Amino acid sequence: MISQVHDFTGGMDDTSAGSPARGLTIEVVHPAENTWDRMTAEFADVTYEQTVAYAASRWGNRRLTGIVVREARGDAVAAALAVAATLPLVRAGVAYVKFGPLWRARGREPSPDVLLRVLRAMCDELGRRRGLLVRVVPPADPGREPYWQSALRAAGFTLTTSLSHPERYLIDVTLPAAEQFASLGKRWRAELRKAATDLEFAELGGPAALEEFLSLFRSMMRRKRFRDRHGLPALPALLAHPVASLRMRVFVARHRGRHVAASVIGGAGEILHALFGATADEALSLRAGYALRWWVLGRLRESGARWLDLGGDEGDPGLRHYKEGNVGKRGCIAILPGEFDWCPRALSRLVTETVVRGREAMGRLGISGLLGEH
Repeated sequence: MISQVHDFTGGMDDTSAGSPARGLTIEVVHPAENTWDRMTAEFADVTYEQTVAYAASRWGNRRLTGIVVREARGDAVAAALAVAATLPLVRAGVAYVKFGPLWRARGREPSPDVLLRVLRAMCDELGRRRGLLVRVVPPADPGREPYWQSALRAAGFTLTTSLSHPERYLIDVTLPAAEQFASLGKRWRAELRKAATDLEFAELGGPAALEEFLSLFRSMMRRKRFRDRHGLPALPALLAHPVASLRMRVFVARHRGRHVAASVIGGAGEILHALFGATADEALSLRAGYALRWWVLGRLRESGARWLDLGGDEGDPGLRHYKEGNVGKRGCIAILPGEFDWCPRALSRLVTETVVRGREAMGRLGISGLLGEH
């Protein structure tokens, strides 16, 4: 449902008359999954955090606000999905935009002016009109970091938090197999050569995909005694997403009829994401994780994507070494720039700081919170 539409042409003294950012309109919407996610799937920089299917499964649909920038003929050129956390009866709180806004519509030359426009629209609607602190966590966006820095600064955002482990490990999935193998780290190649030769690989679909993955994942959680902090409750909705290009894919390795490794890959843009992984006890000796990743890279080579994002290392040296070797010489270690805030009201900043302190306390207890997962 569209709640507000307004012209967004005047008062921008840093934009020339011929700029593609002239003559744009802004829609403020309560986003519905089918329409919003179908639209965002048409962005080259789409992320799951900017889809309703993911965000609503975690925070509920009522807390979501969508902001769409459209050109005169109606095509969306930028979009932001914000999750709001507010205090009851108090016009104060935070609007959180993670790994957005989106500003690179597929098939179009990206315009940094459009990125600036959507950031300013977020400030207008979420900050000035609603009185919220606007917090943005830009995505890892290789080669476009200067555009983000310039637009955030011009829109009045300030860096408030640098992430303790900002690295994101990206594999170039366009490489031919021989070049991909040569790119791998020395140890990674050695482990791959040691992988069991009787492993079998498959891509699962339908309800069986979810059941098989969850069985292996829960077994691994019990064995390793760790808590999931990465949005596993969203998995059922994303495996059955009505937009086919956003539907997650489940890849498995079997040994003698038993699933020993699984990987969930998703994404519709130029960056795909290795979102979840799971292994059985025997996977280590079989090198099943190495073999499955190599097989998956072959499946992704014709996907049209440029990168496979392996996520971060969370400060784990072993995980960092594994991912560095997988990324290899031809991949990219991108950096998440941090958290940027724009705030019109001292009360909203106080509320956000209170939420953050609570988040940190919950993190020490192993409980997930709204503002703490990157």
